[in-house]
Parts: sequence; structure tokens; C-alpha cells
Amino acid sequence: MLSRDPRFILSANEVEAKATQLVLPPEIFDHSTPVAINVLAAVSLVDFGTDVLDSGICSIQEAIFQVGYYMATIGEESNSDSDDEDDTNETPYTNESLASIRYCQPHQEHLTGNLESQSALLKTCHDSSLAGHFGRKKSLELLLRHCWWRGISNDVKLYVESCDLCQRTKSSRSRRMGKLVPLPLPQQNHQEITVDYVVKLPLSELPNCSRPFDSIMVIGDLRSKWARFMPTMESSTAE
Repeated sequence: MLSRDPRFILSANEVEAKATQLVLPPEIFDHSTPVAINVLAAVSLVDFGTDVLDSGICSIQEAIFQVGYYMATIGEESNSDSDDEDDTNETPYTNESLASIRYCQPHQEHLTGNLESQSALLKTCHDSSLAGHFGRKKSLELLLRHCWWRGISNDVKLYVESCDLCQRTKSSRSRRMGKLVPLPLPQQNHQEITVDYVVKLPLSELPNCSRPFDSIMVIGDLRSKWARFMPTMESSTAE
């Protein structure tokens, strides 16, 4: 709440502290717990699941989770004289912005055929508490920072579209459906007709007919609603 009361004027030290304070200072984190530095910089190993840790994908964990005290070093790096330095190499993955879905790059783990690892990573980069249930594009971008497999774009698309939480809570991006427009009424009878079929009926034999029938062709007039019913076969063609 804002106040103009002079008693609530901040001191010089408080103003300086607010100007330099991080939203989440490193001191509040438990430094004994490894954190993920590239899945929104803060996805815990607990969210990754113990079943995944035992699935034999240690190389992927090494690529995704930098076990250590990364959050403790954020403050030190932010206080360093980095204004005159090139900050393009702040992360260990210098080619993240150049990730491609066409081939595997050196900084990516090749996971083609490893369905268990693919499923685990899709869940981490989309369903975890800090992944935010991103859409297809952002979820794909997170995955391409560390791994690649054939068909990754289509797999991410299907995974996001099948997410129950996203389908129930996110607003629809499709265009609004237009109003129903009825067919114009013809000016005279038999000017426009419709043809429909009633199929999958039991075989019926009619007198003076050489073959049985299993369908009925319905011819209707749009203006007078007159209808005529003719026996036919489901296998009949326009010829």
C-alpha cells in the first residue's frame, strides 16, 4: 500500500536495499539441495521423480541438473563488474538459442528410441510445478536446450494437447464459430432437391427384382418437403 505519511518515508539504506535486492535472494534457498538451472532455473530434483533417477539416465541429469550451489553464486555474479563484459556465455550451453529440431547438436543428448527418458523429460519441462505448463513452442525450446530425438516437435505438440490441466484451464485459441446460416428457400418446387441414404438394413427381396436390397435412397424437395424412397444397395456408385 502506498502512503504519503512522512513517517513512512524510507531511509537511504532502505532505498538502496530495495534497489539492489533480488526478488528471491540466494540466502533463502537450502544450498544442500541440488536445483535445475535451465528448467526455469529452479526445478527441484524432487519434481523430477525418484523413478526417473533410477531409470539409468545419469548422463541426462548431468546435462540438465548442475548439482551444486548455483543459487548461492547468483548474487556474486550479479555484483561483479559485468557491464563491460560480454554476457553471451552466462550459461554453459552457448548454443541454446540456435537449437534446431532437424538434427542433434553437440550440447544436446541424443534420445532417439529412449522412450522412458523422453516421457520423463516431457513431464519435467511441461508438468513440473515451476515449468508453468507452457505451450508447444516454449516447452519445445526448453527441451532443445539439453536433448533431441527424432520427432521431438510432434511429440511435444501431442503431449501439450493431451495435458488435462491445460485443456481444462486455458482459454481456447480457436476462432469463434459463426452463426448458423440456413439454406435459402427455393422459389419453386423441385428446384433444389436433397439425396440421403439409409444404410445397414437387413437384406430385403422385392417382387420382380433380381437382387436383394440393403439400403434406401431418400430424395427430398427443399421447398415442398416432398420425399421419395427408392430401394438400393450400399455398394451402388454414382454411375
